[in-house]
Amino acid sequence: MNKQHHKRQSPKPPMLVLREIEKDVETQEWMCLTALMNGVAQRSHYDFLAKMLNMLLIAGDSAKHRQPAFDYADKVFKPVMASIKARHKATGKLGVNSHELTTLRKVVQFNHAFWQKQPGELYVNVHAEVEAFYASLERTK
Repeated sequence: MNKQHHKRQSPKPPMLVLREIEKDVETQEWMCLTALMNGVAQRSHYDFLAKMLNMLLIAGDSAKHRQPAFDYADKVFKPVMASIKARHKATGKLGVNSHELTTLRKVVQFNHAFWQKQPGELYVNVHAEVEAFYASLERTK
């Protein structure tokens, strides 16, 4: 029997490591919601959720079968973030109303379920793309 040797691709982060990262991220997401709910949110809480939104938009736009994630982020998540931002501009405080809080809770659950079904490389690549974008914004300040 003739065995062919295949060229190995560069190593990918182990799936279990990525799942642990996702657990840490999900914990931070819930902490951001708690801070918003209790009226003690800082800009960093909003920024963390904005990063989550951007990651869903990018991942959802990466393949046709992921389009529902893009649509959910665009039609459900983005309006809530815009509302929080508008309220902050008007009042100087970061907070949520009950409808927004309910929606954000569902968003965190959606985000978790979405990433659990994706290959680990997608998370790594999307995260890197978002970080590079934010770094480019910092350089232009």
